Amino acid sequence: MSENLAKFEERIAKLESSGCRLKLSLILIPLMAFSLGAAFSDALKAKSVTTEKLVIVDDTGKTRAALFANSKGNPNLELYNADGSLLLNLAKSDDNGIGCIQFFDQEGKFKGGNGGNALK
Repeated sequence: MSENLAKFEERIAKLESSGCRLKLSLILIPLMAFSLGAAFSDALKAKSVTTEKLVIVDDTGKTRAALFANSKGNPNLELYNADGSLLLNLAKSDDNGIGCIQFFDQEGKFKGGNGGNALK
């Protein structure tokens, strides 16, 4: 019987030891992850982003804005209505080479602008 009791006490001691290691790891692992994550986030900060087109969507995934270079390589900013129709176009006019701005209504119909036509 004393032999079984000794084995039982030995098993309890091992469980207590592993419990202490587990408690220590539950404290150290999040601390290490936090410190490494903070250091890594500094390395990920970029001073510039290079892309052919930047598209901004709303919470439903609909495109609401786009920034891109058009087929002639000129910069273009477009804002869209909730239905996807054009609301505003800001670009360099292909007609006269100056900047232009164009306004559209809720249905995407041209309402006015200045500087020429960028939509061709």
